[in-house]
Amino acid sequence: MPSRSDLSLRPRLATLLALAATLTAPAAMAAPLTFPGCGATLQACVDAAASGGTVELATDSWINETVTVTKSLTVQAAAGRRPGVRSLVAVASVADVRVEFAGLYGNTSLAGIVGPGGGSLDFTATRNQLETSANAAIEARHSTQPGTYGALAAHITDNTIIHRRNGSWCGTPMRILASNAGPISATIARNSIAAVDLAECALIELYATTGPFQVLAQHNTLRGTGGFNNGISLRSQGSAVTAALLNNVISGQRNFAGGPAAITLYAEADNAHIDAQVLHNTIVDNDVGLNASARTDLGALLTGRLANNIFAHHSRHAFWLDGEEVPGFLDSHNLVFDAPPLPSAGGPRPYGPGTRTGDPQFGDPAPGDFSLRPGSDAIDYGSDALADARVTQDLLGQPRRVRTVDMGAYEFQGTPLPQVRIAPASTIEGPAGGAPQLRFTVTLSATPTAPVSLQWRTADGTANAPADYTSGLGTLTWPAGDNSARTISISVRGDDDAESGETLLLLLDNVTGATAATAQALGTIVSDDAAPGPVDGGAHPVPALGPAALAACGALLGACGARSARRRRKGRPQA
Repeated sequence: MPSRSDLSLRPRLATLLALAATLTAPAAMAAPLTFPGCGATLQACVDAAASGGTVELATDSWINETVTVTKSLTVQAAAGRRPGVRSLVAVASVADVRVEFAGLYGNTSLAGIVGPGGGSLDFTATRNQLETSANAAIEARHSTQPGTYGALAAHITDNTIIHRRNGSWCGTPMRILASNAGPISATIARNSIAAVDLAECALIELYATTGPFQVLAQHNTLRGTGGFNNGISLRSQGSAVTAALLNNVISGQRNFAGGPAAITLYAEADNAHIDAQVLHNTIVDNDVGLNASARTDLGALLTGRLANNIFAHHSRHAFWLDGEEVPGFLDSHNLVFDAPPLPSAGGPRPYGPGTRTGDPQFGDPAPGDFSLRPGSDAIDYGSDALADARVTQDLLGQPRRVRTVDMGAYEFQGTPLPQVRIAPASTIEGPAGGAPQLRFTVTLSATPTAPVSLQWRTADGTANAPADYTSGLGTLTWPAGDNSARTISISVRGDDDAESGETLLLLLDNVTGATAATAQALGTIVSDDAAPGPVDGGAHPVPALGPAALAACGALLGACGARSARRRRKGRPQA
């Protein structure tokens, strides 16, 4: 029988055990804060969030705030919502901070900045769909203040950016800048950047005055309309830079000025050293495919490897390697097609071993399908010994190596993949209160042998959401063996205005199991006044109407007269 003293200890022992359990049990994660609702402003909501927590934006509106995040936090779109924010800036100075910005839309600017104080920043920008002009859509960098700097790790993945030139100003869509002592590492992967008339801009700018600086850029698609001057620009002004540019597609680099190229590597100051692996890229329809240079007179050095790439349809040259400037940057096993020949003397060194000059035979290059067709001179002519182990899949998510690795960003699988096509659509706007539909038809060119999926979204043209139509995004899928058409319906807002037709775009992204023969389609909203009718001003016969039809017509005309009296201009969001 237990002693009286043992009995008296039992309640206290139970209390201590319960307390120990509360101390050792994992802390429950705080529920996400939701904006609007968690503060008068988004900045107030961010300030109120617990470190390590999440703020979800449950709105489709643009939030006109510049928000600074100085604690570990995730700021993301709530499920099914399409929010935009003027600017979100993650800042680390004294303390270590981990920040993620995800699922944002529109004219939003995202930045991760390390300031003086010794704190490090782990910065992620992912799954954002941005449309910008003057400012960088996404950047990671040091501040300009002197002091002690911690590390910056940037993860920029799965973003879609449409970047347009704003007048004479030229902003870079994406950039990583190292300007103070402190290590920077960056992963830039699976992003799609479309540039419109950028002229003298780079699409991805990587610039280091200090180091060490490490960057991995892989599986990105960079394309231009109207020209740009650099696709990926990597420059060092005195730091040690290690770079891997793997399995990217770059096309549309035009408006040659100042020595740019689809890829530029430039070690340009005292003791600058770039070691670059440029492998498995498809570089098409540019003025220049690649420029590589080093100020050897200042002690700068460029080393590395250029291999397993396709350079096709270049107006000036595919790539130009000066044997005196870059003797340690070696090229081999590249395909060079439809480019002016290198001069026989007094210029660059000859192309390296394994170079091929046959037709790559792209799937459908006009809309940007650079996959390989049967008979391509790139199939099985890459170098397995120079293949990068980090590249296990090609740009379509297929196995990277079938037999011998292929040149370029795509691996021919033996059977051509089906092509996805999207047809333009149009509808008559109709009266106020109505909701006619724009119906886009999406088809596959062949029956797929594996599942096919893609993501779609709308983008404003001359029509604006939500005033003119309901914006949307979604996913289409086809199981293996199914090549039936799919329809995407977009609701249009009817009104009583007399106006010309308006347009919007339907964009396709992240196509897997197929290639995108067309990546976008135009939707046209035709006003009632612009609908087809007599155009010659002559007389047209009117069919005879019975009594019932005449009565119905009289009622309709009365309604139309009332509607005409109510006509008004609808409000439009300000640009």
